[in-house]
Amino acid sequence: MKVALCAPRLTSDVSKNIETIEKMAVDASLQGVNVVIFPEATLTGLINNDDPEHDDPLCQEIPGEITNRLGKLCIKYNIWLALGLLEKDDGKFYDTAVLIKPDGSIALKYRRVQPHWHGHKADPEIYCQGTKFPKIQTPFGSVGFLICGDLFDEGVVSSFKNIDADWMFYLVAVSFEDNISNQKEWDTIVSFEYGKRVKMANTPALMVNYLVDKSIKDDDSYGGAFVISKDGEFLVSYPLGKEGMLIVDIEMKPDKQIRLVE
Repeated sequence: MKVALCAPRLTSDVSKNIETIEKMAVDASLQGVNVVIFPEATLTGLINNDDPEHDDPLCQEIPGEITNRLGKLCIKYNIWLALGLLEKDDGKFYDTAVLIKPDGSIALKYRRVQPHWHGHKADPEIYCQGTKFPKIQTPFGSVGFLICGDLFDEGVVSSFKNIDADWMFYLVAVSFEDNISNQKEWDTIVSFEYGKRVKMANTPALMVNYLVDKSIKDDDSYGGAFVISKDGEFLVSYPLGKEGMLIVDIEMKPDKQIRLVE
C-alpha cells in the first residue's frame, strides 16, 4: 500500500480548505499513491463551540455535497481517500470519519465514540457520539477508524481491538499541552504515550494531524504525520509545524507486522 498522510494547513475559509485537500490528493496520486489520508475535521478544524447556531455551518451531510465532490476526485484519480469532518444528520452533530472508494462511493463511515470533541455542557440531544466500530475489507487489508481522544479511552481501544482490523486510520486534531511546546518534547514525551495506546489496540496506526493558519482562532493544532507499528514503534514521521505529505509504501507481514518498502 502506497499511502500519503496529509497534514494540510487549514484556514477559516472552507472553500480554500477543500481546494487544499483536492490539490494534495491529486499531487499524491501523481506520485503513485493509492490511499490518501487527511486528519480529523479537515474542512474546518475542530472549532465547534457547543453553540448549535455557530456549529451547524461547520457540519456536512454524509453523503452530501462535499463527499460527492471528493468521490468524483477519487474516480478520476483512482484513489481511496479518508478524511474527518463534522457531520450533521437529522438535527444531530457528530465528529465523523469517512473512507471513499475509487468508484466514488463511501466505503466506511465512523462516528467518534469518545465524547470530548465537544464540551460537557453541550446539548446531548444535538452533540452526539457513535456506538459502533465498523471495518471494511480493502485490497490492502481491513481498515477501521479511530478519532483523536478515542485512543485514550480504554473501553474504545478494547472495542477497536476486538474488530481485529489490519489497519487503524487514526485522525486527530491535536494541540500542544501546557508543558509541551516543541518537536523535541513531542518526540521524547508525547509520542511515547501515543505509541503505548496503539500497542494496546494491537493494530498498526496511520496517524495524521492538521496544521492551522493564524486565521483560525482558538486552535493551535500543530500538524505531523506518523506510521506506528502494532507494537507502538514510530517507524517514520513527518515533522510538526510543516504543511505537506508523508508518502510511504507499507507492506503488511504476518501477525500485523509492517515494514516500509524501499
